[in-house]
Amino acid sequence: LGIHSSAINWPVGSGREFTGVVDRRTRELLLFTKKSVGGASKAAVERVSLGDPGVKDHVPEDLWKKLNSELELLEVAGNTYDRESFLKGQVTPVFFASALNNFGVEPFFDAIVDMAPPPGPRPADTPSGEIVIDPVENDFSAYVFKLQANMNPKHRDSTAFLRICSGRFERDLVVKHHRLNKELRLSRPHSMLAQDRNTVDLAYPGDVVGVINPGIFAIGDTISLKGGFNFKPLPSFQPEIFARVRPKDVAKGKSFDKGVEQMTAEGTVQMLSSWDGLEFFVAAVGKLQFDVLQ
Repeated sequence: LGIHSSAINWPVGSGREFTGVVDRRTRELLLFTKKSVGGASKAAVERVSLGDPGVKDHVPEDLWKKLNSELELLEVAGNTYDRESFLKGQVTPVFFASALNNFGVEPFFDAIVDMAPPPGPRPADTPSGEIVIDPVENDFSAYVFKLQANMNPKHRDSTAFLRICSGRFERDLVVKHHRLNKELRLSRPHSMLAQDRNTVDLAYPGDVVGVINPGIFAIGDTISLKGGFNFKPLPSFQPEIFARVRPKDVAKGKSFDKGVEQMTAEGTVQMLSSWDGLEFFVAAVGKLQFDVLQ
């Protein structure tokens, strides 16, 4: 890609010894404490200035020496970060975190809020040609970029994540579903972090809102107040590995087919069929996608 990388923070330890990160911009040590199993809730964060005389007491001596050596090397040989180069696609910020226990995830979100560009105009297709949807001038519109099922272990629910592209979103808004050519009410919008869900009453361009998906949303769908256009589809990478998948228990064939169909809808893998439609194959860019499917 020809893009340089610049470390915004740096890990303290790795694997089971990973206890925090150093924010290189503020010169602070962020220490994390796990509050639940599997990252089900936000980790507790303690901030300590690197200039604090007692900062060494928070980190084992061997890790402290290793950390200082690595930070010195970054200052000398690492790439510098500036927002202008980031917006031009010349440098990418690098963050260290653990999604497994939520260590470093929240500071990453906070940093991206400051770094990311404001919402801009987005091209869209109409029957008469291409138009541009302005985030301020145009009425509400949004794009479905992700589907996620079974986010609530008590219910077999599915959530569609919408990126607000223009206008103002309000709870209970009645919108047009462009692909299905029908109206629907977005009655239970929410935002989430780990297991925390909060009802969203208002949202603006750039915000992400989750809505209950009763099987009517697909990745790439456009919704708006007036309709008449569709946003450009997400980039699609050509698959490089292929496989046949069969249920181990033939008696559970229907459940198996439903599960594969759900994973395909979420974009985990692609589903291909033979010319006669009798055989089906799954396709992916990398082996990790097959591990998720399995």
